[in-house]
Amino acid sequence: MSNTVKNCNEHDCKNPVFQNLDKCALHCKKGSYSQDFNSGLLFEFYQHLNTYISKQRAISSMYFVNVHFPFRDSRDNF
Repeated sequence: MSNTVKNCNEHDCKNPVFQNLDKCALHCKKGSYSQDFNSGLLFEFYQHLNTYISKQRAISSMYFVNVHFPFRDSRDNF
């Protein structure tokens, strides 16, 4: 069994894949809030997003290409 970390298959993304998916937490599609929260996907998503934004501070505008943001439902209590 190999301990090799697989990278996201999104073009130019060096983030590790999330669990058994082929994309990282930024690029994989999100499902229900509770499921994504419980699996740790949202935590990892926000970590990668904060890292990406902090590296881009000198840039006046940002484009998020193929980043899937979490779905928000009006029933969410946050």
